[in-house]
Amino acid sequence: MGDGYEFLGLVISFIWMFSFMVGGVFHSHWFYLSLINEVDSKTFKVIEGFIEVLRKITYVAYTIANALLFIAIVVQMIKIPIFMIVCTPAVLFDLLIILRKLPQPYYLLLVGGWGNIPLIIYYVSLLLFV
Repeated sequence: MGDGYEFLGLVISFIWMFSFMVGGVFHSHWFYLSLINEVDSKTFKVIEGFIEVLRKITYVAYTIANALLFIAIVVQMIKIPIFMIVCTPAVLFDLLIILRKLPQPYYLLLVGGWGNIPLIIYYVSLLLFV
């Protein structure tokens, strides 16, 4: 990063970390939701609403971090080459729309882990090209 943009890199990293932590909490609550099939519907709706709030916080934070990274690369605020935009999570998550058209066995294999695959591609491409 340039001299004045270390703070921007930290902000993007902290927003990503925040979204990953909240996303972990969001996913961990699905287990408890599966165990409470015996409770009344009002309690179930409250828990479901809490999980929905966590999901929204996760996706908003992740989208903000991806947008900041995308802008930083386009404006060349950081030393990542411009062609690396193709490897950013913001672009790779849009491939999910195309992947939903795959037949069933391939669909489950790719889409089930697609939350992690863009990050792996992004970090491997950083190691190769930067």
